[in-house]
Amino acid sequence: MAKTLSFIQLSKFYLLLSGLWPFKISDNFLVDKIYRIYTLCQICYYLCVIFGLLVNLVILIIRFDQPQRIIGDINLFIIVFECCLKVVIFQIGKVPFMLNQITQFEDSMEASGDAEVKDYYAKDAIYCRRINVIQSIATIIACASFAQDSVVTFITSDDMSVFKDNPFMHDLWYPFNREDYIYLVICIAFICDMQGLVCNAACQTTLLCLMIYARTRLKILQIRLRKFDKIAVEEYEGDVVRAVKDLIAEHQYLINFVKSLNDRTQHVLLLEFMLNSLCLASGTSQFIIIDTTSGWLATVFLNLYVIVQIFILSWHANEISVEGLAVSDAIAASQWQKQSKEVQKLLIIMMMRAQKPIGLTAGPFFRMTNSTAVQTMKVAYSYASIMTQNMPE
Repeated sequence: MAKTLSFIQLSKFYLLLSGLWPFKISDNFLVDKIYRIYTLCQICYYLCVIFGLLVNLVILIIRFDQPQRIIGDINLFIIVFECCLKVVIFQIGKVPFMLNQITQFEDSMEASGDAEVKDYYAKDAIYCRRINVIQSIATIIACASFAQDSVVTFITSDDMSVFKDNPFMHDLWYPFNREDYIYLVICIAFICDMQGLVCNAACQTTLLCLMIYARTRLKILQIRLRKFDKIAVEEYEGDVVRAVKDLIAEHQYLINFVKSLNDRTQHVLLLEFMLNSLCLASGTSQFIIIDTTSGWLATVFLNLYVIVQIFILSWHANEISVEGLAVSDAIAASQWQKQSKEVQKLLIIMMMRAQKPIGLTAGPFFRMTNSTAVQTMKVAYSYASIMTQNMPE
């Protein structure tokens, strides 16, 4: 398969690194067994990180002597908890298994003689890769900016006593004094940062890959519908009825694919809507109490990352709905009026089916559209207002 025709390259890379790749990685039994053990180790590691963050957050809330640190910890806990919960939902819903359908379609595309469809698919595969690269860059910048605050403090400090009451990156609970084992703490912190980056990127790139693929397939269906009469001549020996029936079957498959994707990811999208609002509000509130340049930069880039994530997901979820409705427009733009009554009846039924909206929803509550991103920002603003009003002087 040519590289330009591959949607899943970057997603596969992150899924392998995070231990979430559901398929065999090798015909060698030992290699595959080692990878499954690696996956279990990753799960145990994520649980330990959440436990460490939660215990430390509870201790800080009981003391309530460092409001800035508490807000920062809440922000960090939300991000880590969201990431781990997305992994759980992805695994339970077997979301990565849906990538196999993309691979199968790409294999069939290799043998396709429709140059227009192949060119469009190749163009969208490149687009998918670029969007995932942007998502990856945003994640890397957010993780790097988060790390630099603690690194600057470490470099500029004369001794390690500064870390007695201040965390190094992740504010985890340790069964020992941080300042006495600072190099171990630094090692753990950087592992956490890298694992968080890989885990989040695996979930986000996989979700985006599936969303863009659904939109692309709907667009390809439109291309083929506009010229179904030519396709009947070239691929069906002039049998227009059979050509249209196959296009109807393809449309039904795509409706089921989007429904299946929604069933498996609707709770992830609900988490994105709820927790990203809280995360953005918490990050915004930190601007008021942060007094260092490095801390301010870390908060800015973290907020920018959350905003990028919100708008990218909302935009591509909206695109699925738009392209689903556009199928009926593609039928109207074809030479349907020159066909037999049987073909016209089939196309009318297909058009009626296409006018029923499809798309992704945030839980069972509302459909994800561009307005969802705006609504998320409004909710975040409301949360931030409440947080700042109740913040101690």
